[in-house]
Amino acid sequence: MGRRFIRATWPRRWTWAPLWGFALLASGCNPALNWREVRFDGSPGRILLPCKPDRAERQVPLGEAKATLRMMGCEAQDLQFTWSQLDLPLGPVPAQVVRVWQQASLVALGAEPALTSQVRALRLTGARMDVPPAQLAVAAPSGPQAHFFWWLHAGQAYQLAVYGNRSPVPAAVLQTLQEGIQLP
Repeated sequence: MGRRFIRATWPRRWTWAPLWGFALLASGCNPALNWREVRFDGSPGRILLPCKPDRAERQVPLGEAKATLRMMGCEAQDLQFTWSQLDLPLGPVPAQVVRVWQQASLVALGAEPALTSQVRALRLTGARMDVPPAQLAVAAPSGPQAHFFWWLHAGQAYQLAVYGNRSPVPAAVLQTLQEGIQLP
């Protein structure tokens, strides 16, 4: 008799409530973009990436000097995310290093190096201001889209980039990337 009473008073529409609640919770989760804080070893700066990055390091020529280039990158939701850190050796002028890096990034994408004239300012607290932080959105002729961020901090140059075949890279992704840059 007690069971009948419960069934009789429990409205039928509430039978599916737990399933609808679970469905709503699950739709709010996006495991494809699992944002996490990452940093280079020994570096005080950190950023957010939406996936666990692979890491690499190599020596690159900078004029007559060699510099260490550290990289990390990962892929999520058909987007590739890269973050690079370049030690600035004594000698090369930091502004020239950043300009050459910008041009090399555009050439690798198949875009015109002259696009560096379209670089926009990037508001970034804690970055060196003698070479202002910058950003650039690029739609390469071969199809890929990219958005770059460059800045200098504590004797190092940085590039954060997101690449994809979407036109353009989603604004929410760019906002999270930019807001996720943390400099001491």
